[in-house]
Amino acid sequence: MLEPLLAIYFERSIDVLLTAGGTAIERFSREPLGETSAEFQAMIIFSGPSYLHVYMEVLIRDDLPLLVDYSFHYMTADNATIFHYDNIGRHPGLPHEPHHKHEGADERVIGCPQPSISTIRDEIAAHLKGSN
Repeated sequence: MLEPLLAIYFERSIDVLLTAGGTAIERFSREPLGETSAEFQAMIIFSGPSYLHVYMEVLIRDDLPLLVDYSFHYMTADNATIFHYDNIGRHPGLPHEPHHKHEGADERVIGCPQPSISTIRDEIAAHLKGSN
């Protein structure tokens, strides 16, 4: 059974991301990893057409969600990267390592802090607004 705070966190995350202009949710899954941790995956379809693949491993610590592992991969319908945030430590020396962002089809790597769900939403909304 999924810890209630995790269920709420995942539901609110999807609600926030959908406000960027999401039109459908595909491949939604939530899997407990322990009593206070879980893995979440979803594919959110946006206009444009584009989509966001979300992967989060979240742990509840002191009644707060802690994002342990994540990937937010926003792509065009033909699978070209628009942006991709993750915390896989393959880029030593970047500021905020292991957190980083890949930008554009060439996936240029940029050091950045861990993004919030609102940051992801805002960046998608800006992209969609600019592509109209």
